[in-house]
Amino acid sequence: MENIDFSNLDKRIAHVKEEQIVELMQKYYEGEKVSKILDEYKIEISVSQLYSLFPPAITDEKCIHCESSMVKSWESKSSPSFIVYGILKM
Repeated sequence: MENIDFSNLDKRIAHVKEEQIVELMQKYYEGEKVSKILDEYKIEISVSQLYSLFPPAITDEKCIHCESSMVKSWESKSSPSFIVYGILKM
């Protein structure tokens, strides 16, 4: 979880605890039916947009101007360029 930035959660997912967000992300990328995830965690969004609510992943890259860690948005599990970083492996 230290590789996920929970500091600015979308209001539609803010009611979910951090540990549960990680769980639902795992379920999403493991292929569980999105409508089931939305029902279980009481999230109101279209099934095709769930991944857009996920808090960004903190990368090992640093900003060239301020040396802050860079973040990366999550991709849809159906995206051709989707790569699992191992971030969700606890």
